[in-house]
Amino acid sequence: EEEKKRSEEERRETQEFARKRAEEEKKRLEELARLEVKKKQEETKQLAEEQGRLEEKQKREGERKRLEEEHRKAEELARAKAEEERRRLEELARLEVKKKQEEERKRLAEERRKPEEIAKGEPPAERLKQPGQQEAQEVSLGREMVRKRDYQGALRSSERALGINPGYPEAWILKGDALSGLKRFQDALESYERAIAINNHDALPWLKKGVVLTSLVRFDEAVQNLDRALAIDPAHRFALFFKAQALQNMRRHTEAIEAIDKGLQIDSKSDENWILWHMRGDLLLAVGRCDEARRSYDHALELNPKYFLDRQRKDQPLRDCGR
Repeated sequence: EEEKKRSEEERRETQEFARKRAEEEKKRLEELARLEVKKKQEETKQLAEEQGRLEEKQKREGERKRLEEEHRKAEELARAKAEEERRRLEELARLEVKKKQEEERKRLAEERRKPEEIAKGEPPAERLKQPGQQEAQEVSLGREMVRKRDYQGALRSSERALGINPGYPEAWILKGDALSGLKRFQDALESYERAIAINNHDALPWLKKGVVLTSLVRFDEAVQNLDRALAIDPAHRFALFFKAQALQNMRRHTEAIEAIDKGLQIDSKSDENWILWHMRGDLLLAVGRCDEARRSYDHALELNPKYFLDRQRKDQPLRDCGR
């Protein structure tokens, strides 16, 4: 009986142990299955994220290529437009030169006809006429307006004077000054040419025409007209100044320095020479003559101490020149 009870007890213990082991194994397998599922889920998530990143990268790459293509097309279009504009401007310049040549030919022919017309008693439409009091007053009033930068008012005064006396060259010069102040350089050029056609022995319209041609970036023509002014009045300092300015724009610095030096020789003690000394300093600086440039700036300051730009720039040769 005791053996039977002991065996029964052992059997129960064995079954309990087996049950516990089975339960533990079941839990372990369930945990392994849960971890495997979690791992699969994480791998699936990572794959989805990687796929998303790849798609985003492909999208960005496609956008970059699209932008590059648009930029390339825009550049090609801009180049085509620039080339077309360049050709158009060249054609306009060619036509303008042709027009000016034709106008010059007509003007010369007109000047050749003038002595014949006067001899026949047939005066041209516009000849040099002594101004009356009214048109002289209009020109004087217009000049005052130009000094005050009332260019529209000056233009009206010039037109009133020309309505009275179209052969009054000072009125044409005033009109050119007003148009130049309004940045209507081509119209101003025509006005100065009308003044020259009436009286080509006056240096002033040649000078002003040269200045306007400089504004129009027609430097060679500007120098030619300024030379005409200097042929009439070799001592015209401002003609020499503007000639030097045009030569400077063409990088003909040595010739520009020679023109400035001539201007300084005319009246070496004039206070107005500060602007010539200043330009001389710029030109000397451009050709690397540093010490002379410094002395020129100093001369400009002595004549006009208030010109602070020279005050700032006079040390420029020491800082930069010769580096």
